[in-house]
Amino acid sequence: RVAAEHTWTLQASEAAAHGRTQSELRAIFQLGKLDFFDGRPPARLWRAVELARQAGALVELAWAEETLAIALTLQGHPAAALEVLDVAIPRARELHLDQLGYLLTARAGALSFVQVDKTVEDLFAEAESVAPAPEIRMMQLALRADIAVHSGRFEEALAHLKHVDQMVSAMPGAAPVDSGSLLAWVYIALGQHDAAQAALSRTAALPDL
Repeated sequence: RVAAEHTWTLQASEAAAHGRTQSELRAIFQLGKLDFFDGRPPARLWRAVELARQAGALVELAWAEETLAIALTLQGHPAAALEVLDVAIPRARELHLDQLGYLLTARAGALSFVQVDKTVEDLFAEAESVAPAPEIRMMQLALRADIAVHSGRFEEALAHLKHVDQMVSAMPGAAPVDSGSLLAWVYIALGQHDAAQAALSRTAALPDL
């Protein structure tokens, strides 16, 4: 990861110096994702969004906005995430971008921290209708589990997380999710400490993304 950050930093610097916007944007976005995985403030994701907007790179802009919104939500700023998505989603709808399903799911995730109502389920349904991809389904199951945990519905959360766990095993190259760690906590809440330890051991054995 340290070597990757050094390489992408060098790429971004050289690209900016020579006016190669696409190369700079790709590097800044990758650096922003590293910040995201490390839990650092998403300053470089904001920069990627701005670069993509200035360049008119609409596909790259949608990916950067989705990642930024998720980072903001997970770092405790769902209202800021919703502001990003309120701009990104109408554009993606108008342009029929493939990322619409991911943006809608990200909005459902951010919204679940400020209100849990039919709107979240409506967003899930629309996302699945426009992008019936297993990655979308996995994201939604993880979010449903999170919502259930916040409401104290641990049996429901356990069912969702077991399903996510199966999907993660079947799609090792998909985007990382924290379902394994949450699964351990749900087992603890249910008093199943051996199962919690097993879930935690499986999660610890995964690549450190």
